[in-house]
Amino acid sequence: MAELNTDVRFVRGVGEARAKSLAKLGITDLKSLISYFPRAYEDRTAVRPIAELALDETACVRAMVAAEPRLTRVRRGLDLVKLRIVDESGSADVTFFNQSYVRDQLVPGESYVFYGKAGGNLLHKTFTNPVFEREDRAGTVTGRILPLYRLTHGISNKLVVSAVECALNACGDMLPELLPAEITEQYAL
Repeated sequence: MAELNTDVRFVRGVGEARAKSLAKLGITDLKSLISYFPRAYEDRTAVRPIAELALDETACVRAMVAAEPRLTRVRRGLDLVKLRIVDESGSADVTFFNQSYVRDQLVPGESYVFYGKAGGNLLHKTFTNPVFEREDRAGTVTGRILPLYRLTHGISNKLVVSAVECALNACGDMLPELLPAEITEQYAL
């Protein structure tokens, strides 16, 4: 069982090199990792129909991939994957820059939850580089309130979120309760 003073490099996915980068943020052990609070949160729980999206609105869309994603090599160092997604209300074109692997991840006829900023115009919606996951597996990057952390070179938000979850699972019950007993009883916390 992990202790609060366990070195952060022993958290799954961190290792020696990332531990050095985390140290720049003041994160050296599980206690400092758990105490590293987000700078903001993104609410990715609300799913909106494509037709109701306002331009420049960031939202989740539950849609089906309408056709085989197309990979285009524009020039050396620039790949585009383009596809169309549809829901009951309308359709949108999605473009991924330099993410050729998504061509194999997005299967025509399957439903996914996409999260990103709507572009285009009122009649023709577009998304550029949205995050996505299969509808039946939603909850990792969509369908939840996602904490956003201050980062440094070599550290992604996904890594910090995963590391904090691992740390809380390993030793969250060792943290002292800070709320008064009457509050925890009143609200059944």
